[in-house]
Amino acid sequence: MGRTPFAIFDFGMVCTPSERFELPRSRKIIKADAYASALRMRVCARSQDFVLHHLAHRTQISAYPVSQNWAQLGLVVPKRLAKHAVRRNLLKRLIRESFRVRASQLPAGLWVVRLSNNVNSTPIMTQQKKYWAAQLADLWIEGEFFSEQLSSRKFQSSGHHNPSVADT
Repeated sequence: MGRTPFAIFDFGMVCTPSERFELPRSRKIIKADAYASALRMRVCARSQDFVLHHLAHRTQISAYPVSQNWAQLGLVVPKRLAKHAVRRNLLKRLIRESFRVRASQLPAGLWVVRLSNNVNSTPIMTQQKKYWAAQLADLWIEGEFFSEQLSSRKFQSSGHHNPSVADT
């Protein structure tokens, strides 16, 4: 028997191969220096198996690493932590799809998801895929919250007037 013409995405979507969504190149981090810049930043969210780094977009700086005014994704899934290509590719698909779903809600900048735990002995079952998808969804929510907190702190510390504080 041949392969089934349908793919079950990890977020409950069922679609034919022609309906699959791709992440455009403009949404991917391509340059090594951009990865390095983002990975040097403090961890903004952590789950059991993943870590999220974020380098915020700065409008006054036009250097490449953060010049785009939208969210860009980078993936780090090392062989050391996911030995088999099937497992690494599955994790990358899960990460890309979770990013694609949330990209419009994320602040502009570089977002790098890094696998942090060894998943070689973890069986790849539907339950595990759903667990990883849930971890990633929580990771994006935490990352978005962290980014908002960081930007509000920068705004307050830069000496700008804060309209939420009433002048009495």
